[in-house]
Amino acid sequence: MGQPHDARTVYHIVCRTEKRYSKEETVVVGSCRSMLAANEVAARYFLEKCLGDGDEAKYKQLITGAVSCEVPIDNGRRTVYTQEGRLE
Repeated sequence: MGQPHDARTVYHIVCRTEKRYSKEETVVVGSCRSMLAANEVAARYFLEKCLGDGDEAKYKQLITGAVSCEVPIDNGRRTVYTQEGRLE
């Protein structure tokens, strides 16, 4: 689960696009101070920005409590997930 949660813990909302014939693209599209807020933002971002890209979406809640949403796209897939980070 990573390091103990303290004032420096942050949760990033990440969008990763993988295509068979091009380089993987990973972008942090937002950050929140709580996992719950980050999960909500990730789900909303996925529904608004990615769901139209395909029709066979997969939703998972990981053992850490983070969410992962995935949809197939032409020659690849797009995934939106939350990831714990630390402010330095």
